[in-house]
Amino acid sequence: MQPTWPWILLAPAMVLPQIAPGTEVRLVSLDLLEVYALGRVEDGHLEFRGVVLPVGMTVRVLVFPPGDSAVERAATLAGATALHARVDEEDGVVLIADGSLGTPLRELLARQGIEVSFPGEMAR
Repeated sequence: MQPTWPWILLAPAMVLPQIAPGTEVRLVSLDLLEVYALGRVEDGHLEFRGVVLPVGMTVRVLVFPPGDSAVERAATLAGATALHARVDEEDGVVLIADGSLGTPLRELLARQGIEVSFPGEMAR
């Protein structure tokens, strides 16, 4: 069964930074070596392109604000600021921290006026 990608959940303690136009978001392997999906915020939409992830897979979510310096990009790639995520059978990708679940990323981004679509989703 392939996930339908309806939600990404953030843990309650996680704070989502302000996502500006041009921000790039990547779903990557835990070791940060393989990029499974990436997207850039354009015209109020974040459309991930890449593969549909299998249920149970754990990934990291990297956020690159537009205009990051080389040092800031290196820090993000080092994984220190990466959010951990797990593909859930019912919810698509679920961000996890300390074993708890929280607010859907789709909802948090909607509050910033950004729509999200994942690989395999029909355009909304």
